[in-house]
Amino acid sequence: MKDTAFHRWQRWLTFANVPPLLIGLAVALANDSVLFAFYNTQSAAVFFEATTLPDAVVPLYRWLFAIIGASIVGFHTLMIMLSEYAFRKRERWAYHAMWLGLLSW
Repeated sequence: MKDTAFHRWQRWLTFANVPPLLIGLAVALANDSVLFAFYNTQSAAVFFEATTLPDAVVPLYRWLFAIIGASIVGFHTLMIMLSEYAFRKRERWAYHAMWLGLLSW
């Protein structure tokens, strides 16, 4: 592959991981905001047959979403770092690490 094509795809790989990283931050930090109002309402309806989550459940709900969001942020940060450093140097292990990480995630 030519250097310009490789560089274009390497940059695409980096930028493709930025939106999920930002979504992970939102999940971790703003899970009870208006961004997730519809999701929270539907979760309450499915699990508790209510319009809002019960007060006793809210701390656990926030904590679980913080863990999920942090996992998303960590995964996509790793992918960006691999893309920007090891993959850019065309290290073969980075290619395999990205695929294995994506498939196992």
